[in-house]
Amino acid sequence: RAILPPEVPRSPFGPRLQATVAWLVGDYGQSRSEVGRLLRSLFGIRMAQGSIQRCCLKTGQAVAPAVQELEDRTRTAGIAYADKTGWKVAGRRAWLWVVVTMFGTVLRVADSRGSKVIQNLLGEGFSGVLVTDRWSAYTKLPRAVRQLCWAHLKRDFTALTELDGGPKRIGEWALREIHQLFDLWHSFRQGQLSPEDLRASLPPLKARFT
Repeated sequence: RAILPPEVPRSPFGPRLQATVAWLVGDYGQSRSEVGRLLRSLFGIRMAQGSIQRCCLKTGQAVAPAVQELEDRTRTAGIAYADKTGWKVAGRRAWLWVVVTMFGTVLRVADSRGSKVIQNLLGEGFSGVLVTDRWSAYTKLPRAVRQLCWAHLKRDFTALTELDGGPKRIGEWALREIHQLFDLWHSFRQGQLSPEDLRASLPPLKARFT
């Protein structure tokens, strides 16, 4: 066989079409057959399902270094937010994990929603603060790096206010503290409070909660 000159494309599909195919599959969750119908309807392009899959694989290979860099930077973040939801892979139950930091968002599809997934995403040396719900997988992480989501805490304290006696009083007190906390935060976001004043205002609130 003759060797193709370097200027001859190795695929009949260009980078924009390849990216569009991967985007439809990865971001919009379209099946390979659905993507094939969309390409025929919108662009008059006939692409076999095998070619659609190859476009996805090539795109994954192309972005792998950027994904690795983002995962590495996520492990050094000061604050991260994590969650997971049910997902399907080839008809099987899986889980979509997400970790959000100031550097970007890392998504990972895993067969489990156990602690090993989040430990792998964060790495052994994670020393920032991870904001989560109360799912048991997070309890394997050191308590020093965990922060419960304030929306969940507010929901719990609101539930206490619907009871009688001591629980009701605790819930009402906690909600007042939470309102004070977020009044400070909104003042900071609106430029009415300096970062230094915000940090100085937090220790008393923290002490009362602990």
